[in-house]
Amino acid sequence: MPASAVVDDAVNLARLAGKRSAAGFVNAVLRTVSRQRKALPLPPRPPNLADRAAALDYFSITMSHPRWLVERWYDRMGFDATEAWLTFNNSPAPVTLRANTLRIRRDDFAARLAADENGEIVVRPARFAPDGFIVEKGQPLAGGGVDAGLFVVQDEASQLVPLLAGANPGPAVLDACASPGGKTIALAAAMGDAGLLIACDVRNRRMELLRRMVAASGATHVRLVQADLLRPLPFTRRFDCVLVDAPCSGLGILRRDPDIRWRRRESDLPLLAAAQLQMLGQAADAVTAGGRLIYATCSSEPEENDAVADAFLAGAPQFAAIDARTASDDLPAAVVDSRGHLRTLPHVHGLEAFFGAVFERRGRP
Repeated sequence: MPASAVVDDAVNLARLAGKRSAAGFVNAVLRTVSRQRKALPLPPRPPNLADRAAALDYFSITMSHPRWLVERWYDRMGFDATEAWLTFNNSPAPVTLRANTLRIRRDDFAARLAADENGEIVVRPARFAPDGFIVEKGQPLAGGGVDAGLFVVQDEASQLVPLLAGANPGPAVLDACASPGGKTIALAAAMGDAGLLIACDVRNRRMELLRRMVAASGATHVRLVQADLLRPLPFTRRFDCVLVDAPCSGLGILRRDPDIRWRRRESDLPLLAAAQLQMLGQAADAVTAGGRLIYATCSSEPEENDAVADAFLAGAPQFAAIDARTASDDLPAAVVDSRGHLRTLPHVHGLEAFFGAVFERRGRP
């Protein structure tokens, strides 16, 4: 955003907060910072990249990330990868769409969007997501494509998660943490809008977002159920595939949601991981023999990713891990790590950090 727009927003917020007398002060301080920002005494990039203290000062202050987080990343990945990740987080994110194949063929999507908007909207195919497109020109949310339900706005890494369900997820599928609904619509398309797809979330507001998304998509076989995955699910039947896109720290999507970096604390991670493991256990009870369970987060941290997957397997001998390479023919091998997990990394793939693990319940259906 231009500095002038930031200043103007801050002044308006001061007034909205009931501090009209402070508006002039806010304006003066921010304009002064804006004029002098190139001369601010920020820690420079250290000449010795192995100088941990200097590196952490540079990362946390100059590159504007919490010190506890950059300590983790520096110790885990080293200087170059951490710097690349922080640079990614501080860069503008493109608008990313997923063609709604319930309404339009992927191969027709770009041409249809350009034709409907007289060439004002131009998109290019995403690098990894098979139905994904990156907006290069125009404002698709202001055009007719959104009203026609031709696409959903969805991060490219997020679009990879439903692929773990496979080309034919089964006649009965549960999306247990579904809002706002992008993954639900992808699952509905994979099912050919047939069978039974139940989409759940817990809060009223999130259920309303989910309801609107499903209605706009044209999916006819989706049923919405408000449910809390921290408690036993209200279903008597079992499902061929259950997706748990678990609530998490969100530390993998700081480029798209930058204020998360200042809201999260390191002490949040064990609490979140405990809740995620509990959710995964509740969801596992709903998987039929031979069925698939998918666990996903948008976190960068191992406590919420590998550690939860490992703890689940240790306590659920009736489940076995599936290599994500074999889970889907549409999932590029480049986004699968050595353990067989979906893992996207900003400094490697140019995508937000997402994680996905796939499990199968032993036995025959």
